[in-house]
Amino acid sequence: MSDLKKRFEDTIKYLDREEWNKLQKAAQRSSARDHLITQMLYDSGMRVGELCTTRLEDIDFENRFIRIQSFRSKTKRARTVRLSKGTLDLIRCYIDNRRDGYIFESRGKHLSTRRIEQLILQLAESSGIQSICSSGKDGKKLRKVTPHTLRHTHIVHALMRHVPLNAVQAQVGHADIRTTQIYASLAPEQVRAAYDGFEMRCDQ
Repeated sequence: MSDLKKRFEDTIKYLDREEWNKLQKAAQRSSARDHLITQMLYDSGMRVGELCTTRLEDIDFENRFIRIQSFRSKTKRARTVRLSKGTLDLIRCYIDNRRDGYIFESRGKHLSTRRIEQLILQLAESSGIQSICSSGKDGKKLRKVTPHTLRHTHIVHALMRHVPLNAVQAQVGHADIRTTQIYASLAPEQVRAAYDGFEMRCDQ
């Protein structure tokens, strides 16, 4: 294993099923906006900056996806991300017949990435799942649960459900499928299922 790959693995923090359920319940208790933000980050695997700049015009409700233009993407590559029916229903309720503008607005502008980071940190604290995972080069404490944690969680949970690697890559916008492959080692349920299936075949 290369040092680069090992360092990348060490930075990947994700929630198990129980932790995700606790965070989701905390968001539901907080507000419709907080519930939707949390659900969209998890369900889509979008980066927080992509979520902030999503406009209602970017959403295709009929075909259940969001268009992410190249100028909104970290990789500068356009893509579309799939959303579940449940998340789309939450969006419909939240926007209350609005047809344009940012989904999450504040004083005529989109909600900032910093505000969403603060929101997720608060929800993680209130749900009891927050922890200090390491310290940065500047000595600042790094917390386990951030908006990017939900992106990592989306990827790992998708692999646990046996979503093909190339589909996950397309959804989250990894430029190289090898990046997506690294997450597979963090999906122990998937590995166990694969071995269990092999053992069953050997017993036949």
